[in-house]
Amino acid sequence: MRTSPSSGRMIAILACVAQVAGCSLMLRAAGYPPEATRKSPPSGIESRALAAGAAFPRTVLTATTGDVRFEPGKRHVLIFYRGAW
Repeated sequence: MRTSPSSGRMIAILACVAQVAGCSLMLRAAGYPPEATRKSPPSGIESRALAAGAAFPRTVLTATTGDVRFEPGKRHVLIFYRGAW
């Protein structure tokens, strides 16, 4: 059966959504993110946040599998869990 390019993209998007949902369920089952112990965020955090639509700066994050590099002009998906302040 032949699919159109748009249906192929939709299948890829749905597969990604299913993977993210599966990861979220696994993290919750393992107790993550932990319940927040603060009622509000740290003071001044708003001044350090990027504005909506701002370019993500060149960044290197250290992970258990090695460094992860975020370069301007490339597409990245970040998932943030608030966890405990």
